[in-house]
Amino acid sequence: MSSLERFRSTFPTCASSPGRKRMRPLLLTSVPLTRLFVCVPAQSERVSTAVRTHAPRQRDSSVRSSSPAATGTDVAATIRRIAVTKTCRMSRPSPLARNVAHPHGARHHPAQRRSGGAVCQCRRGRPPFAKKSERTSRNGMLGCAHAPRRVPRPPRMTDRRILYAAAFVRALATGMIGVLMGVFLAHLDFDPSRIGYVVGAGLSGCAAAALLVTLVGDRVGRRRSLLLLSLLGACGGIGFALTAHPFAAGAAAFLGMVNGMGRDRGASLILDQVILPATVDDRRRTQAFAWYNVLQDIGHAAGGLLAGLPAVLRRMGSGDIASFRASIGVYAFLMLVTAALYLGLSGRVESADGEPKARVSPETRRVLWRISSLFALDSLAGGFLTTALLTLFFYERFGVGEGVLGPLFFGARLLNAASHLGAAWLARRIGLVNTMVFTHIPSSLLLVTVAYAHDFATAAVLFLLREGLVEMDVPTRQSYVMAVVRPEERTLASGVTHLVRVGAWAVAPSFAGWFMAGSLMTPLLVGSVMKIAYDVLLFAAFRRTRPPEEH
Repeated sequence: MSSLERFRSTFPTCASSPGRKRMRPLLLTSVPLTRLFVCVPAQSERVSTAVRTHAPRQRDSSVRSSSPAATGTDVAATIRRIAVTKTCRMSRPSPLARNVAHPHGARHHPAQRRSGGAVCQCRRGRPPFAKKSERTSRNGMLGCAHAPRRVPRPPRMTDRRILYAAAFVRALATGMIGVLMGVFLAHLDFDPSRIGYVVGAGLSGCAAAALLVTLVGDRVGRRRSLLLLSLLGACGGIGFALTAHPFAAGAAAFLGMVNGMGRDRGASLILDQVILPATVDDRRRTQAFAWYNVLQDIGHAAGGLLAGLPAVLRRMGSGDIASFRASIGVYAFLMLVTAALYLGLSGRVESADGEPKARVSPETRRVLWRISSLFALDSLAGGFLTTALLTLFFYERFGVGEGVLGPLFFGARLLNAASHLGAAWLARRIGLVNTMVFTHIPSSLLLVTVAYAHDFATAAVLFLLREGLVEMDVPTRQSYVMAVVRPEERTLASGVTHLVRVGAWAVAPSFAGWFMAGSLMTPLLVGSVMKIAYDVLLFAAFRRTRPPEEH
């Protein structure tokens, strides 16, 4: 029996049918294995050549079976051998093998390092006539006997996710202490001027830490600096909870950088903002900052709710002052959690050179001079409007305690979080500078109406409307500063702008407390007017300086 007849007897399904042109099987070894066999009009010579070429060799030519069963077995074995050899080819070891891309887009298997650099070029698929053990290997490769099992790696948090998580926990602590700080000091019988002094001392500690981070943060190490800042915050929180004297409270607030702003704007934010742009491209930079601030404001909101913990503890039988001290102890614990999170950062967060640049380009120097001057004015106005002083305003003006103020600031921070996403959407359409200016001015006007409200309900509604707009300039401002300076100058730019802002915040609360002793609404009016002036000057100075994505 000829080879062609044996082949046709093995595959009767390809026989010609009445009324059709005669069809014969043709072995195509140069096409993907899922199309290994097709029925096409073919000449008997081509089929015979294919079978003769790949027919199995026999040791004894006299022992040959002409039965259809034996013939079919031989041909099937031949096809299986062809399928495996044609689909699993190992290239020779090469020192460049690790850099060669897989022909079908798959990444190399990690085990090629153990195989001398050989690259498995197996195709994915399943030949119709291969044995079950030869069809698909454990890792999904066809007939690959030499590719070892893939060992799944446990999921690892990326640096950006660690920054997001740490920012959320730190904001949770900051939102809590911002609401509790003024009320706690009022329960200790501090007058408004002393409360302003303690709040200013805490912000002065933030300014000093910002200065150190700006000068030596890259030299010490960004990861190590973030860890030390978190540990100092925890120690300062414990000291602040245990004190009852204005001087001791101010010292603890300074050393622990206790932030009475109610928003996380401390030295850790400088390093976070330097690391974050390196994790995304330019087009996604504003979105990354927006999500960073969204998570922060969600933490601020949850911290506002957590500020109601003293009321819960008092219902459980705790004393008045003891309930506040236990709650501030929770603040210290949260700062320890952020320290634990920063331990997971990789070495990629560090500066490329290991130390900050000594020289700054003239263009960056001009930009920093102008924008820092404006940020100082904005922050000086913000120092009159810290969360600690606003809670004191509501507490003294309308007689509401932390049980009511906590949910109020929870809602305010949720609106802040939503506004950050809206700011990223708006910035893509009208630009970063326009978004900063045209959302900030209405928020300042709403704050003026809060000062003149006659009842708490009206003041609360106006305050919430203001909070829905006031933070829309934060992600856009952060993204803008990182965009208009060179990447190697971002640490210095972030440090200088934050140092100016935190320094102005530290100065203003003392004056605000002095103004509050005469009239509770004066700090709100002064802060609003100064913020409107900042917006007008910012638009005049930077409306023509655009970031790269707006060109």
